[in-house]
Amino acid sequence: MLANIGKQVKRADCFVPYSIELGQDWSGLQGELTMMVQEAKDDLEATKFAFGTGTDQPQGVLIGGTASVTTSGTAALAVGDIFLAEEALAPRHRSRAQWVANRSIYNRIRQFDTNGGANLWTENLQVGLANNGPTPGNTGYNLIGYQANELSTMGTTVATGGTVAVLGDFSKYVIVDRIGMSVEIVPHLFATANNRPSGSRGLFAFWRNSAEVVDPLAFRKIITRS
Repeated sequence: MLANIGKQVKRADCFVPYSIELGQDWSGLQGELTMMVQEAKDDLEATKFAFGTGTDQPQGVLIGGTASVTTSGTAALAVGDIFLAEEALAPRHRSRAQWVANRSIYNRIRQFDTNGGANLWTENLQVGLANNGPTPGNTGYNLIGYQANELSTMGTTVATGGTVAVLGDFSKYVIVDRIGMSVEIVPHLFATANNRPSGSRGLFAFWRNSAEVVDPLAFRKIITRS
């Protein structure tokens, strides 16, 4: 039986006040502020799409993707743990699977073999077994045949009980973006003391979105053994 997936898109917003004089003297002010707000939005979403609770905010993939494998060593990451995550992922999810991890974790993986004979980033193991996976991720590399994407808000160290990497089919992580980001100028702000214009304007930016993992078994987290 099929059921509809329903998510209520929630609003996030940002408000930046500035003086009328600053707006007059700096012709590019609104453009600069909009760019800064867009960067802040990207930073916020990078956190929420990873760790969001799903209550009045997007559900993060690390929260909704509940299936995991545990590293063989305590507070350690080894070559075998990378393959363990792939083996635990169901075959139907492998053809579209991708990695996400912090760049620090990828650099640690690249140092598994300093001699290069079994380095997971070299051609012999970078390609991996045939899985019809996509081209390299935003790092420019594949890891055992799957796109390796940087998710900067994930952990940078192999800490006890922490999630160091995720392999999964991200078509099973649905993001609903209602209207993108809108920016409006509030022409006059009023002083609370006398309800008269304060000589300030404001830039108000807002957007609405939500996200949810629709198939928790489409992901495998690598969690460090305690």
